[in-house]
Formats: sequence, structure tokens, C-alpha cells
Amino acid sequence: MKKLIFLLLAAGMFAFNACKPKDADIQKAVETALASVDGVSSSVSEGVVTLTGTVASEDTKAAAETALKAIKGVKSITNNIQVVLPVISGDDVLTEGLKTALAAFSTVTGTVKDSVITLTGEIARGDLQKVIQAAQALRPKKVENQLTIK
Repeated sequence: MKKLIFLLLAAGMFAFNACKPKDADIQKAVETALASVDGVSSSVSEGVVTLTGTVASEDTKAAAETALKAIKGVKSITNNIQVVLPVISGDDVLTEGLKTALAAFSTVTGTVKDSVITLTGEIARGDLQKVIQAAQALRPKKVENQLTIK
């Protein structure tokens, strides 16, 4: 009788383990779920998914983890994804602001280097102060006036 019970328990354990998803199957499902998330890689060990890589936002990091929670066989998720915000240099911000500020003055051009605005071109005497003030409003380190008054 003891042998019969032992055999039934052993068969039950074997059947239970046979139904459990294998790490390779879980890995395939994880890769499919993460296909649209660039910069993220994953590994699976005993049903534990580990995410690594870099993304540009906390929302993307959270979405990657959320997408895996519904996968059969995933026991837990270790989210080691790093959020690296895109670097926007001060010059890029100043250049965009300068384009807007100089839109009304078609004969004036402006360049930005190391947070210094250089104004070139021709300007009417009455508009000179407006252009200089518009450039200074962007808060650069300095505004270099190389404008020619016409």
C-alpha cells in the first residue's frame, strides 16, 4: 500500500512539473512582449525574469514590467532597467528660443556656442534694442552684437 501511495505521489509530482512552463518558453514569451521596447534585454531563471538595459522614461520602464506580469510561468520580475534621460544641451534650448525670438527680424541671424549668442546681419536702429532684449531674455551667458545698423 505504501508503494502505491508513493507511486501515485511521484506520478502526481511528475505530471505537475511537466505542466509547468519551461524557462525557454517563458523567455520566448518575454521577448515577444518586449519586442517594441528598445534597449531592454531579459533573462529567465526558474521563472524569475530579470530585466536590464536603458530606457528614456520611467513610464517605459514600468510598461516593460507590466507587460510581463500576465505571462504564464513568471514567478517574479527583477527590474534592473536604468532610466537615462536624453541630454539636451543648453545650446540646443537657446538655439530654439533664438529662432522664435528672431522670427520677426528676417535680416538678423543668431548663432549659439557655449551659451553665448552672437547676432549678425542688418537691423534698423529702431529695432536694435528689441532684438538685443529678445536675445537677453533667453538668459545666455552673453550676447555678442555684431549687427550692422542700416
